[in-house]
Amino acid sequence: MERGKKRSYNVMGASILSQNCGAIIERDGDTNIVITSLNLTRRPCAKTKFRINDLADDLKFNIIFKLVVYASDGSWYVGEIIFSDFFYNLAVVKFRSKSFFEPAKLSMIDDASVSETDFLRRHSSKSKHGDNIIVVGRYFEGANEYMAAPGVLSLNRFRPEEYDCIELFTISSRFTRCGDGASVISTSGELLGMTFFDILILSPLLPINLINRVWEHFKEHG
Repeated sequence: MERGKKRSYNVMGASILSQNCGAIIERDGDTNIVITSLNLTRRPCAKTKFRINDLADDLKFNIIFKLVVYASDGSWYVGEIIFSDFFYNLAVVKFRSKSFFEPAKLSMIDDASVSETDFLRRHSSKSKHGDNIIVVGRYFEGANEYMAAPGVLSLNRFRPEEYDCIELFTISSRFTRCGDGASVISTSGELLGMTFFDILILSPLLPINLINRVWEHFKEHG
């Protein structure tokens, strides 16, 4: 279940500003493409539960944002954010490696409101409401420590009145803030999407259907 999973750390000088989880979804030659949460570029705020956008705002001005990607085998690579979407809290990271890291196998979610692409149709059968899922992400101790949280997939929208996003589904999993951007996988190990830290007993799921659609649009149109 760790196949294709990477943990990403953004750095400025020698300081670790934030820590995230991520998953490799593509590989082209020696170039790996990782999806993760844009919270990677947002600094935590001690006074509120929200994060501060001052670092993320640099991306709006095409400033190159470098970070370090740690692999499960202990190796690390310098990567950069090549795409970001503030509305969906999505960041796409590129890094190069001579070692081969197999991309995660994707599984679309069976919901008519989230369209699928030809790329997704070539993958597995659809996941549906009520399926068991597992959240896999980094643990707060050690560079190569993982945690897993079981849960159930629900097609009920996740607090749309607060998040202002009707595409977010709900999962009954909880984890710590260091698991932000963690992979949500099916019991057969296929990637369903990623989740973000939330203080309540449920968590949001950004489905791979939508992530792939946004990413494919960027590759075609920039």
